[in-house]
Amino acid sequence: MGAGSDTLDPIRRIGNDTALDPLRIPPTPASAMANLTDIAPGSDIRIRVTREPTNAAARKTIVRVLSKDAGAVSENERLRKARVKHLRHAARGGRQWAIRVPKQHPVAATTGSEGTVRASVDVLRDLGSVERFVEVEAV
Repeated sequence: MGAGSDTLDPIRRIGNDTALDPLRIPPTPASAMANLTDIAPGSDIRIRVTREPTNAAARKTIVRVLSKDAGAVSENERLRKARVKHLRHAARGGRQWAIRVPKQHPVAATTGSEGTVRASVDVLRDLGSVERFVEVEAV
């Protein structure tokens, strides 16, 4: 054991420390997260996004679940009616083409977004896959 091994020893300890690992996802505190197995299907739950999703699949899952909120459903219906109102037809190449307005999504998976939905089996399964990004509580 020479002098060189003493200088590398602190680096090895820092490299093996999981608290300094940027890829390690910290666990959600048990007090902030209701156990999903304790929530009965058919009950109402409040979902709050606590962290930005790190991948596209988690973002889409959170948007899909939050889109079942009553406020999001009514806003989506209002936007659908506006899109139908502005639908235009144009002739291209001797055929009629529908020029459609792009869909706007009323729900985003950003930190602080929340909604109240009915806890069906598929919703609980989806929330289990994104539980590190959301906080769930029974209403």
